[in-house]
Amino acid sequence: MLDRKRLPVPATLAALLVLMWASSWHAALAGDIRWTNIGPGGGGWITCLACDPRDRDVVYAGCDVGGFYKSTDGGRTWRIHNDGLTADYLERIVVDGTDTNVLYIGGRGGMFKSVNGGRTWEWLRNGFPGPNESRYSAPIGALTMDPSDHLVLYAGTGLPRQRTPGDGLIYKTTDGGQSWTPLDGVAKIEAGVCFFEIVIRPDQPRTLLAATDKGLLRSDDAGDSWRKIGRGLPDSLTDVAISSTRPDVVYVTVWTTPGERPWRGGVYRSTDGGETFTDVSAELPHNVGKPAAAPQLTCNFLKVTTDPRDPDRVYAGASSWVGAGLFRSLDAGTHWERSTRKGEGGNLDVGWITMGGIPGIKCLAVSPRDPRRIFVGTSMLVLRSDDGGDSWTQCFCRQVRPGWWQGNGLETTCISHIAVDPTNSGRVYFGYADVGLLATEDGGGSFQRRVEGIPWHGDLAPVVVDPERPNVLWCGMGKGRRGIGGVAKSEDYGKSWVVVGKPETGLPDATTACLVLDPSGAPGARALYVTSAGNGVYKSTDDGATWKPVNDGLGGRGPLRPSCIVLDPGNTQRVFVGLKRTDGDPVGGIYKSEDGGGSWTKINGATEFPDIYHIAIDPRNPTVMFVAVRRYYDHQSKRQYPGGVYRSDDGGVTWSLVLEDRFGSCVLVSPLSSNVVYAGLTDHPYHDNCKGSGVMKSTDGGRTWHPENEGLTCTQIGTIVCDPQNPAVLYIGTGGNGVFKGRDAALTRE
Repeated sequence: MLDRKRLPVPATLAALLVLMWASSWHAALAGDIRWTNIGPGGGGWITCLACDPRDRDVVYAGCDVGGFYKSTDGGRTWRIHNDGLTADYLERIVVDGTDTNVLYIGGRGGMFKSVNGGRTWEWLRNGFPGPNESRYSAPIGALTMDPSDHLVLYAGTGLPRQRTPGDGLIYKTTDGGQSWTPLDGVAKIEAGVCFFEIVIRPDQPRTLLAATDKGLLRSDDAGDSWRKIGRGLPDSLTDVAISSTRPDVVYVTVWTTPGERPWRGGVYRSTDGGETFTDVSAELPHNVGKPAAAPQLTCNFLKVTTDPRDPDRVYAGASSWVGAGLFRSLDAGTHWERSTRKGEGGNLDVGWITMGGIPGIKCLAVSPRDPRRIFVGTSMLVLRSDDGGDSWTQCFCRQVRPGWWQGNGLETTCISHIAVDPTNSGRVYFGYADVGLLATEDGGGSFQRRVEGIPWHGDLAPVVVDPERPNVLWCGMGKGRRGIGGVAKSEDYGKSWVVVGKPETGLPDATTACLVLDPSGAPGARALYVTSAGNGVYKSTDDGATWKPVNDGLGGRGPLRPSCIVLDPGNTQRVFVGLKRTDGDPVGGIYKSEDGGGSWTKINGATEFPDIYHIAIDPRNPTVMFVAVRRYYDHQSKRQYPGGVYRSDDGGVTWSLVLEDRFGSCVLVSPLSSNVVYAGLTDHPYHDNCKGSGVMKSTDGGRTWHPENEGLTCTQIGTIVCDPQNPAVLYIGTGGNGVFKGRDAALTRE
């Protein structure tokens, strides 16, 4: 039944709309949410691609955070299939040529197998180390199948993207993945090897070549013993390819360390099976960045492959910011030409992802069925060529009208902020990692990127909408990984922005991950609060024109790490801040101000929250509060603090753990009923079996919970919000598959 407790005076127009709408709805005892992915497509790192050897239209893609994707129409549409994957970071996809329903994946979470074309996956652990909660026990960086016996596969360990030293082990199966045997022949000759690629000679299946960070290695006895080969090669490799029609011809790509001159990267070619090599990179881009410069300012080629029918046709993918793109040789590497071109005379369709230069190539695949069809994956999109690289079209979105885009299922983004316009349910703003702010005007049917005037090309975009002037927005944006940012203001629904929060106006240049509006002031003189990473909380009382720190009593000495701010809906002078642990405040916690940030008092008593992520207040009963926290282990005190969701019934003084989980990220109390609470759970991708628990729902105020994950392909939840005008409509942001929208069918009309 609907909680009929008297509501406080609504603080915003949104609250008033909620109150009017709630009078015609009631909460049933059980919920039922069916989630639908609505994102704009693309936006995340594509780590691997594979083409079906029998069907030119079937292609598979793997992402660093989004998992596994399958297309049956040449990349025009995709489906996400993550059922059974216990980690979303994928490195290699292998298709069984004798039965293309059988697929294998190697990634940070280990080895996985599907026997139904990727719809579901089995975690293959027999022979691997037991699952570990603090690290990846057997991350797979390279994977290949014996062309003469498809029950035989080799998996090399390592983390290629980080170029992290591995254990030098190759795991081998002879029964299609049911059991694995570790082979330590590489570890015996080179310590700490990270595998980037393993290939098998098509005419000599017992001969294997391995590209590693310690050079090129060869085995002539099916992986039992190894020797180092490649006279004339630098040690640090990133890929190796064998010509299908001339197996003595081998190509490798070489990594150049930033600051080390002369440049020795690019592509090398061997005509004697890899024993000796010649540098064939003379016509490829050469650039070595300064030692302190970003690694992307040094030209590096991560991938090389050959045409399966034409031995002289070679493709090499450059990944760095400088010299990026796919290069093509028609004469075995003697001469090269750029295959991907942008700008005047360009041959690229890049959809809505127009920022930046030519995309850097992270992976590539040539169709064995039709070698003129090529796919490349970049840090944000997938491209397809049907003419051998003469022209390219993007495979992640479609244009529905000028400037507006719709995803096609290849959703690879991470999102942590969603704001629904309280006056217009169709208008929603989404803050993404890497690509910044996108907006929809039709409830997720189409998207438009809106970052004009924002200088940071942002990682984060918490947006607040003025409820009386919905054209007026404020946005906290910056580069989270670089620790820079500020606050911008728009007066045209986000179509253009002016930076108002910056050092010149009193706000430090730092990441601003949380932004809150107090709508009780007069329009034009709104109060705003923002978190400034390392600096604490800042407040503006003039629509964001000027800012002052409001940190009196907040935390101890040293940097302040506020993670969230929330206002009491019945008294907006009562403000709560969640503070993560620092040296000055080793256990962090919740601070309250009764005077709009003038002074702060720590209120969470004996319950400690060193890694707090989110605070939610029941809009119908503000003394009821919830916090989402991450499990935290203090190495100094040897104490572990539990994670999940806590509830307080006395305004934050005492707390009880009502939902234990490794990582609680967000919580939402339904405006319709104090009994209905949603929790978003996630996990950090640094250990085995790191799938988050997704969305949990309680219909009794947090005493019991049940999952609401139907339709979710990614259970790493970063945020959950409801539509103020129709609170049964929910939006969630995931860490890998973008935005999902759902409707709680348990909230039905009377």
